[in-house]
Amino acid sequence: MSKRFQWQWIPVILIYAASALEVVLMVTPFAAFFYSVYTPIIDVLALFEATAWLPQFFLPHLAQSTNMQFAVLAYMGPLLAGLGLLGFVVYAGQLYYGKFVQKKLVSSGLYGRVRHPQYLCLSVSGLGFLLMWPRFFILVTFL
Repeated sequence: MSKRFQWQWIPVILIYAASALEVVLMVTPFAAFFYSVYTPIIDVLALFEATAWLPQFFLPHLAQSTNMQFAVLAYMGPLLAGLGLLGFVVYAGQLYYGKFVQKKLVSSGLYGRVRHPQYLCLSVSGLGFLLMWPRFFILVTFL
């Protein structure tokens, strides 16, 4: 029986390639090209009230902002990421304790109200990481 190429791996390969490409591009001389070409576009976006949030959120190191709401978001990122990861570990412990020690279905606590509390906690931590490190790639993977 011969092994054939499995097409379901194509999206996974593309996601890993995109993440590696972003890192390679931003640590090479291409970063100088990127910032020299796109800084005028970023400056134009910052002129209009409807689009001013884009450079401030996705490229905070280039945008000069005195807006207080972005300062609050910067502090909320680590808090949400930490709480989400802590919640994930706590609910994983509750789930596996109930599964292997008590040998029963866990239906107390947040498991009684939410179908997948661990996914909820990972979503909260993902939002925190997006606020901590606002990059287009993280936004796409978060969504």
